[in-house]
Amino acid sequence: MTTEDTWAQERDEIAAELTGLGLTEQLDFYLVGRFPTDVPSSEHVAMGFRDGVYRVWYKDMGERRELAESAELGPARVVFVAEAVQLAGGRGRGPVAQERP
Repeated sequence: MTTEDTWAQERDEIAAELTGLGLTEQLDFYLVGRFPTDVPSSEHVAMGFRDGVYRVWYKDMGERRELAESAELGPARVVFVAEAVQLAGGRGRGPVAQERP
């Protein structure tokens, strides 16, 4: 069962995985609670855990679109990583980086 303590460890592991792939935290992706303030980029993919549920969303210019919700980390993590990698790829970072003209 996930608690706030295990979520802290999980988000550190996810952040390490994504930064290891060349993504930039707080720019391409945001993990709620990992930093003391909410100052991510205006366009990002985020993941949080509250009330026993993992939530993943995409946010751009204040508009939030829900992408996934799960009581289990696995399904939410898959969506989060895939969406963050795709977003970063369009910015020229990560394993699916697209070259900019």
